[in-house]
Amino acid sequence: MNKGIHIYLDGADLKLITKWAKHPAISGFTTNPSLLKAAGVTNYAEFGRLATAAALGKPISFEVVADSIGDMNSQARIINKWGPNVFVKIPITNAIGVSTLPLVTRLAEDGIKVNVTAVFTTMQIYESMRALIHADDAIVSIFAGRIADTGCEPEEFVADAVRVFRTNPRIRVLWASAREVYNVRQAVRVDADIITMTPALFDKVAQCWGKDLTEY
Repeated sequence: MNKGIHIYLDGADLKLITKWAKHPAISGFTTNPSLLKAAGVTNYAEFGRLATAAALGKPISFEVVADSIGDMNSQARIINKWGPNVFVKIPITNAIGVSTLPLVTRLAEDGIKVNVTAVFTTMQIYESMRALIHADDAIVSIFAGRIADTGCEPEEFVADAVRVFRTNPRIRVLWASAREVYNVRQAVRVDADIITMTPALFDKVAQCWGKDLTEY
């Protein structure tokens, strides 16, 4: 596997974060509200602080759960205080399609590390670039797996993002919602900075990557 791409583990299990934080192949962690719900997390702030510590200084992303821009702003500033390795995930639009990028700009200008998530289109990529022009450290998450679910080629969108952000090394492009081992090859091929994987998918990569097909 190309050593240039960073693997972030996707999950909300505190025990797994504690375990995988020590693994040299895992560079960071991501969570989302669906994963928190599935893991039975009832106290987000407590979980966030514990998970941040468990990550051992590696980047970890927590998403706002509000849908109004004002509440997103308040939550983002609270989440940011959980630790210096925290990135605040802001979906690029709320549930009714209102852009959150003006908020992203304000947060970035205030020194908050932002992970702009749920990016699907080329237009959203360019809009994110403008919103993050003053960011010191940011991630843009392209929902490659869900793009592929529509029958579109996800590599094209991630490659577009890489071209747009390559001039700004402070912004990293993340291949999100990986579904299979081959997604790693695709992400490497378009020079994405990060790919997220579930623990199960990471185990599969470790077991199957480069395996002789005749032997398999």
